[in-house]
Amino acid sequence: MLAHGPRSYPSGTIIYVDPDKSSNLNGKRVLARSDGQVVFREYRKDAGTVYLMPLNPQYRAISPETVEIIGQVIGSYTPE
Repeated sequence: MLAHGPRSYPSGTIIYVDPDKSSNLNGKRVLARSDGQVVFREYRKDAGTVYLMPLNPQYRAISPETVEIIGQVIGSYTPE
């Protein structure tokens, strides 16, 4: 399970991503391609540096050389 503030993403959760939403991403959850991997992280930009912050505190933040935003998370659905 991934936790993000009041939200959590249990295993099996369907995440909806809008590939056209790629502006004003600071603080938003995104799918991004970074260093050859696709990651689900929170996008943060500080003093011109991009950080991809993990939703699971067991992982570390990354500040990749190149980041390709695949899309912004716009919703989720957890099946019963």
